[in-house]
Amino acid sequence: SMMPGRESGAFVYGNKTLELHGKTLDARLAERAAQAATGDLETGVMGWPWASWRRIVRPPRAGLMTLLAGSDGSGKSTYAHQIAEYNAQRQAPVIFVHLEDPLDYICDRRLARYARVPYARIEDGDLLEIDQARIADAEYQMARWVDNLHYLYAAEWTMEKILQELQRKVPETGAKLIVLDYIDLVVPSKAIVSITGTNWVEHQKHQIRLFKAFLERYQLHGVLISQEIGRAHV
Repeated sequence: SMMPGRESGAFVYGNKTLELHGKTLDARLAERAAQAATGDLETGVMGWPWASWRRIVRPPRAGLMTLLAGSDGSGKSTYAHQIAEYNAQRQAPVIFVHLEDPLDYICDRRLARYARVPYARIEDGDLLEIDQARIADAEYQMARWVDNLHYLYAAEWTMEKILQELQRKVPETGAKLIVLDYIDLVVPSKAIVSITGTNWVEHQKHQIRLFKAFLERYQLHGVLISQEIGRAHV
């Protein structure tokens, strides 16, 4: 016969839900009160850099994922970097997983934005005196928050390999937000190819499921960038 077993994290009896949720609310109230006491209600809490987004879309809860999809050249990576940088400035450590652009290119673009110096002059090393002054000022300002923004170059990696590395680096860095740019370049594992063949839609579904489960397991915020997944045939 089937006997009542021990409760697991996956199954919760209905008569426990009010008690468990009450503890969750109490913890939120205590955390809010502590933040209010220090005047630091925003620090460490993921947010959007733009007021227009904040009016319309609440930041995702820990364990949930935001998908940002758009066509090639629509500025997805720029949005992704600004979301990562904004949260690093708010003292919420970030890991930015990049699968296309190398780090030196990312840093060139980042410096051009903050120093307001043309990218071409930074790349060519053809800097005016005013450029050098602006760069020095930008680097001074960035030093206040850049310790909170880490990069993982994962070109030609599977999602399994990406998550294995994140599993090591999240505890080390205290990361609260993972930004992945972008899902379409993640290589399918041999295991999923053996099951689904060349069906890239199934590949992406599998990769997104793995990423979402990772966020939930470690209670992280996640922003996932995609070029293909927003198309009508998906």
